[in-house]
Amino acid sequence: VQVAILVDVSASMDELQEPSSILSWALASAAVDLRNFAGRGVQVESTLIHWGNQARVTQRNGQPIPGIREEPCVEGTTAMSAALDLVEEEMPGFFDPTPDGRPVNRLLVHFTDWELHCRDRALKTRQYHHRALAAGVNMLSVVPNNWREYNRNVVLPSIIQAAPEMRGLSTVLRYNPARPGQVWDTASLAMANA
Repeated sequence: VQVAILVDVSASMDELQEPSSILSWALASAAVDLRNFAGRGVQVESTLIHWGNQARVTQRNGQPIPGIREEPCVEGTTAMSAALDLVEEEMPGFFDPTPDGRPVNRLLVHFTDWELHCRDRALKTRQYHHRALAAGVNMLSVVPNNWREYNRNVVLPSIIQAAPEMRGLSTVLRYNPARPGQVWDTASLAMANA
């Protein structure tokens, strides 16, 4: 089981600042707990990465989560590809198929509105997501409640439409403050379907 959680801390994510800090912590903690209690022969890996103008690892793979960290949403959106580079560093092979072709439970959770303004890094971001979806990685995008999928700066639809092969599922969840547990339920379902 591998879980990578990426939290966008750009200014447009202010609505999700508090819920993303709590929910990303809960997901990362659950992965650590699963590793501790899953038993012999079960490998659980997880990482938590915050990104905006730069990307930084908040929870390293195999390390305990440092607690709830509410990051101020004041940055831009130039470092998604750098955040994906960090996932690859923390969990080598996360974006690749297994050598024997057997499925592996992998989940990529994005807390982002997918409004990326740095076009020169868009190709690398697209390549990472295409590799992940082709390898069977399920992807959950938690977006603000007022998110508009077809805003000209939103790149998710073009990434999905251009994906050459999709063994993994891509799910978009509009955050509902009245139902915060919906994120947990959707992430659990995505892992069960991996």
